Amino acid sequence: MTKNVEVVAEAKDNSTGLLKKFTQKMRTAGVIQRVKSIRYSDRALSDFKKKKEKLRKMKRLAELERAKKLGKKVDSWR
Repeated sequence: MTKNVEVVAEAKDNSTGLLKKFTQKMRTAGVIQRVKSIRYSDRALSDFKKKKEKLRKMKRLAELERAKKLGKKVDSWR
């Protein structure tokens, strides 16, 4: 979703007035709120990434179980 915000300078406007107009239009358009809301959101992992992570965890768990059977010291699987 893209919104273009445009401010047209009139003869009586100075740079400060234009900046104020632009800021007001940005607020009313909701651009800032949208950016802030999606800033820290995480995407859902793809099926491939989920599978890869699950296989990595299974491999690590198997290694720890093997070490435990061999009598080595194992604190935890994490």
